[in-house]
Amino acid sequence: MNGFSKLTLFLIVCFVIQAKSFAHKPYNELQVSHVNLYHYPKEIVVHAPDVEVTIGDLHGNALKLLNFLIRNDVIKIPEKEYQLFVAIYKKSPDELTARDLELFQIILNTAQINRAHKIRFLGDDLCDRGMNDYYTLAIYKRLDTAAVPFEVVLSNHGNFFLTAYERPEQSFSYNPYGDGENEALVQSMLHLGKIIDRGLVDKKEVLDTVRNHYLKHLVLPGYTLTPAKNEITLYSHAPVDIAMLASLAHDLKVPFHDDTLDELRLSLDEINKQIQQWIMSNTFSLNYWRLNREHKKDNTQSPLKQVLWNRDYTILKRAYHPENKSYTVNYVHGHDSMSNVFNLDNLFGKGGYKEYKGPYAVHVTHS
Repeated sequence: MNGFSKLTLFLIVCFVIQAKSFAHKPYNELQVSHVNLYHYPKEIVVHAPDVEVTIGDLHGNALKLLNFLIRNDVIKIPEKEYQLFVAIYKKSPDELTARDLELFQIILNTAQINRAHKIRFLGDDLCDRGMNDYYTLAIYKRLDTAAVPFEVVLSNHGNFFLTAYERPEQSFSYNPYGDGENEALVQSMLHLGKIIDRGLVDKKEVLDTVRNHYLKHLVLPGYTLTPAKNEITLYSHAPVDIAMLASLAHDLKVPFHDDTLDELRLSLDEINKQIQQWIMSNTFSLNYWRLNREHKKDNTQSPLKQVLWNRDYTILKRAYHPENKSYTVNYVHGHDSMSNVFNLDNLFGKGGYKEYKGPYAVHVTHS
């Protein structure tokens, strides 16, 4: 089967699987198209102000991030500047020059920004297989200073980044797998460490960007309410269900109630409030490992680890109509399952350059 046939089959399967959902939930939409990250987007999607747009795992790929933002009318730059960034992005940390980074900053600073609708990233945005976290953090800073509403769902690779950031030396040359181990899986952060070591980037400026323009946007989990439908859409990196979130709340020592949609909303806010407190006080990693040790001693799974890493679908109960509840639930994350579960993860933009062409998927929610 040739590449075009495979893509056609992929698109058909995606739309058939979601057809049942679309029939009664037209405001939850999975959009799939074929994209080449080396090319400037041919079509710009202009969304209504009340629309939220979510993209799956970024895989530490700032080119995928910028392409998504241009394609969804958040950032506007000329095609020639996009091609300039493609050339810069391809360079290894040893090949980059101060002029390259200066040109990249000029591209960002002169870009037009649209803050009319909320955008969401389902994690693996940093410390992954991409070329350099410097670009991703700079784009986040540009979005934040322009007051674009956005959130980043915390993920396993995002947790790797926090681990490095929260260490006493705050070194982005730290490898969470161990020195010399699996470097390709976390190279975007290691490459950031290299250009800091080369003096191309001021470490204090990077730390300021993380502290003041990135951390406050982290959520675990994200959600969107649709009161007219008495429905909630949950956004996570790994597949979760309400029971897992209830267990997480128990570990965080915050109240959790889900009898009504409003109670569930308040419970999720309490979870995020505690997670944010740990993140902003540089203690997330400390508490993450503390809870892991406690659960290991009891021979149980840590819910905090599960919401970042889980790939076991057999433990999940994710019915669209939860038993004995008056509301309905959709799940959006990086993997697949049922018709009310939207899969946004694939190999697009992950790893080597051969993955820079392929099916691009975003989730659009109309409130």
